[in-house]
Amino acid sequence: MKAEEKFRSCYSCGAMLGRHDWRCPCCGSTNDGELLVDYRGRCGNCTSLLGEEDRYCRKCGTKRGEGKFAPYRNVMQCIYGPRPRVHKYVCTNCQLTWEVFAMVSDVRYCTQCGQKVTEIKSEDKY
Repeated sequence: MKAEEKFRSCYSCGAMLGRHDWRCPCCGSTNDGELLVDYRGRCGNCTSLLGEEDRYCRKCGTKRGEGKFAPYRNVMQCIYGPRPRVHKYVCTNCQLTWEVFAMVSDVRYCTQCGQKVTEIKSEDKY
């Protein structure tokens, strides 16, 4: 294989792309690598999606509307792993409880008061 024919990876799903591929055959991404600055519905610190009622990011604890607001790539990682589970959480401060259905949950902070949360139960949905 010639050096100019080396493969590259898709920004969105990680699939291998040929030199002339402008669209990913796996996920359809255009792979332009464009940096985004639109933070509507996202955490200003870690770019995680926020719920409509969330006042704090559940991943990093940053208050809605605050953060570094650095340009970011909106990429989606393809994860192979355990089946999705129901993760139940309780806030150590305000006692708010909620559930998250995910393979791996990265919830660490309460969406209402921004304090640490504790996972109280994790169970298979199937």
